[in-house]
Amino acid sequence: MTRITTSSPHPPAAVQATLGQMGAQLAAHADSKINKLSEKIDKVYGAMQGKHDDLHDKLKQVAEIIREFHDEVNRINNDIEKDMRSDFDRVDTELNSQFENITDVRKRCINSYHEFTKLRDQVKEMGVEVKEMRDVLKKMKTQMATRADLTAAFSKLRDLHIDVSSAKEPQPRLRLPDPTKLASPDDLRVWIVEMQNKLAIDGGVIGSPEVQVYYVFAYLNPEAQKIAVAALKVCREDNHWDYEAIFKLLVAFYK
Repeated sequence: MTRITTSSPHPPAAVQATLGQMGAQLAAHADSKINKLSEKIDKVYGAMQGKHDDLHDKLKQVAEIIREFHDEVNRINNDIEKDMRSDFDRVDTELNSQFENITDVRKRCINSYHEFTKLRDQVKEMGVEVKEMRDVLKKMKTQMATRADLTAAFSKLRDLHIDVSSAKEPQPRLRLPDPTKLASPDDLRVWIVEMQNKLAIDGGVIGSPEVQVYYVFAYLNPEAQKIAVAALKVCREDNHWDYEAIFKLLVAFYK
C-alpha cells in the first residue's frame, strides 16, 4: 500500500472529514468483499465435501478473488491519495495567496511610512524656513523702527535749523501757504504740483536743498514716508539732495 505523506503535521478539518468518509467507505466495501468472499469460500468448502476433484480449481478461484480484492483496495487507496493531494494542493494554494496578500499589505505599509517620513522632513524644513522668515521680519521691524527714529530726528533737525536761522537773522517772509499733507495716492499728482510751486517760490526761505528734501518728506503720510526712505538713503549716499527724486519714486510706486 502506498504511504500518504504531507508537509503539514495537522491536515485541515475538511481534509480530515474527507479521510474519515473515505475510510468508512473503504471499510464498508471491504466488509462487503469479505462477506462475498466468505460466501464463496463456504460454497467452495461445500463443494469440496462432495467434489474433491474440483478442489484445485476452487482454490484458484479463491486466489483470483483475493487478488481482485487486493487490486480493489489498491485502487481505493490510490483514489484517496489522489483526492488528498488535490485537497492539500488547494489548501497550499490558498495559503500562498493569503501570504502574498499579507506581503503586499506589508509593502504598502512600508511605502506609506516612507511617504510619512518624507512629509515629516519637509515639514521640518518648512519650519526652519518659517523661523528664518520670522527672523527677517523681526530685523525689518527693527529697521523700520530705526527709520522712524531717523525721521523724527530729521524733523527735529529741521525745526532746530529753522529756529537757529530765525535767531540769527530776520525770517524772510513766505509768500505761499504750506501745502496740505498727502493723504491718499489719488491726490499724489495734485500734491506734487502744489509742493513744486511752494518750493519754487519759497524754497530759499525754507532752507538748503537738504532741508527742502526733509520738508517734502514731512508732508508725506506714513505709508508714503516708508516708500520715500529709499530716496533719502540715495540722497545721503550721493550727497545730492533733490526732492524730485522723492516725487519720481512715489509716481513710479503708485502708477
